[in-house]
Amino acid sequence: MNRTTATGVNAVAALAPQLVALIGLGAEPFGKFSLIYLLYGLGLSIVLSVVCESCLRVSHRSAEPISGERYLNSVGWLSFAIALLAALVGGLLTSSVFMCLSSALAVGFAVYRSGARYREVQFSWWHVSIRADFLGLIALALTLITLRATTQLPPIEVLTAAWALAGATTTLAGIKARPRGPRELFLWIREYRSDIGPLIRESLLMDLSSIIGPYAIAPLLGTGHFGIYRAVSNPAAPVRLAINPLRPKIATLIVGSANKKKMILGLGLIAFLLGALSYGALFFIKVLNLPFGVLVDLAAYALPTALFVGIGFLSHISYLFVRTKAMSSQLLRARLIQSGAAFALPIVGATGGLSLAIWAYVMATFIGAIAWFRVAMKELT
Repeated sequence: MNRTTATGVNAVAALAPQLVALIGLGAEPFGKFSLIYLLYGLGLSIVLSVVCESCLRVSHRSAEPISGERYLNSVGWLSFAIALLAALVGGLLTSSVFMCLSSALAVGFAVYRSGARYREVQFSWWHVSIRADFLGLIALALTLITLRATTQLPPIEVLTAAWALAGATTTLAGIKARPRGPRELFLWIREYRSDIGPLIRESLLMDLSSIIGPYAIAPLLGTGHFGIYRAVSNPAAPVRLAINPLRPKIATLIVGSANKKKMILGLGLIAFLLGALSYGALFFIKVLNLPFGVLVDLAAYALPTALFVGIGFLSHISYLFVRTKAMSSQLLRARLIQSGAAFALPIVGATGGLSLAIWAYVMATFIGAIAWFRVAMKELT
């Protein structure tokens, strides 16, 4: 029950900023928000590889637990570095000091909280995770309401400020450690570099397609069309966010399945249903002309969005499984295939306009799913 509750509360809390952006921002401001949110994805990717999953690998072969203070301080200094990058991007996008500061705080706290939550889940500290994420969700809602009612700030600035305050709240309510200097991070990297190496190489390849790729596409499409392009992946966000808090448990759950054939068929059925739900939701938004921000524009691309959601679910499950089980050579090979397709195809598509960019994105996702699924099958047989 605690695991289910923690997963649900985390999914809602983590999804809330994206959901508010989808229904509250038009295509152009959503495009700007997406460029900032991508930096959270970059920070999360680095923290998972350098600290979280390398720590999990060490724990699988060592009976001596890694110090929580070392772990959290390493997460903290990586989060600080990403926050500085977010400040720069936020300022360049809007020429606003307020946006610069709120972007830095929002991204920095979000990355730190994700690393802290990983440890809470690893050790089944469900009550801490539930409390922190629930309080963060309340802080987000109250800040949104207060700023909208009492200020004339643009919606994108209201959202980033609320996201920042929510991040601060959930960080204070979660597990914490006594602060140490940045030397702690360098010592961590030096001691665990053999575990970090294969994970960070694979993650950097992923970031090439998921972070650098979109930044290359944005000027080709323009901010407004880029916002619609990025919105394609957002209907899949609730599923990914529901799964991500269970990352430390994914491999155990799959390997422990009594009937793996039935499990694979079940995952395929879930993927189909998720795609159908996405298509249905966008269809009704279009038919009923609902005022749901960038989703109104995305409704014209309901079919490729539905395909992306279903295929992306299968790809994500396969990827999370092989991250902690497969050999580094298998990880690298699959990531090269996935990242190469995800980086090149959408950029080529973007030269022909928004529609081609979206369909190229779906095709790249399909290629990546095949690559990860093949590795997962080898590990299960």
